[in-house]
Amino acid sequence: MSSNELQFLIPQRHVGLVIGSGGQQIRQLQDQSGARIQVAKDPIPGSGHPLDQRQVTLSGDPSCVATAKGM
Repeated sequence: MSSNELQFLIPQRHVGLVIGSGGQQIRQLQDQSGARIQVAKDPIPGSGHPLDQRQVTLSGDPSCVATAKGM
C-alpha cells in the first residue's frame, strides 16, 4: 500500500466542525474514509484576527485520502 499526504488550510472558526465534540467528528471522518486526519494544534502565525487558519493534513492510501478530501 502506498502512502499519500495532502495538506490544506481551513479557517480557525471551522476547526470545531471538523473535530467535533470530544473528537467524535474527526474519528467518524477517519473511520469512514480510512485516511488519517490531523489538525494543527495552533493557527498559522499571522495577523492574529479571527480569520487565522489551521493546517489540516490527510494521509494514507491515495484512495482513502481522496475520499476524505471529498467529505
